Amino acid sequence: MQRSNRARFRAFDRKTVATTEFKVALDERASRTDLTLEEREKLKEEIRILAAELGKPESAFAPGQVVTDEAFAAELDLIKKERETLLKQLTQQAMDRAKLQRVEPPLFTVDTKS
Repeated sequence: MQRSNRARFRAFDRKTVATTEFKVALDERASRTDLTLEEREKLKEEIRILAAELGKPESAFAPGQVVTDEAFAAELDLIKKERETLLKQLTQQAMDRAKLQRVEPPLFTVDTKS
C-alpha cells in the first residue's frame, strides 16, 4: 500500500523530520547565548522556513518560544495517527476495488464437552 502511494507517505516522513528540526532549532536558540550574529540569523531563517513548512503562525516561533516535550510528543502522535488513517483509507479503497468486505476472524472457542 505504501509503495503505491510513496509521495503521500513521504510527506508524513518529511513532516516528522521538520517537526523534530523545528523543536531542535527553537531549543538551540533558547539555550545558546554564545551564537554570533551570523549564526543567530542563520538559525532564525531556519526556524522561519521550518515554521512555514509546518504551517505554524509567527507566534509559534517568536523569541523565547520553545516546544515543550509534551507538545512535541503530541505533534508526533498526531502525524502518526494521520498516517495510520491514510493507510486504513487506502486499504479500504483497495478492498472496495477488489469487492472484498472486511471480515473479522471468528472468535476462538474451546469445546470442553469432549
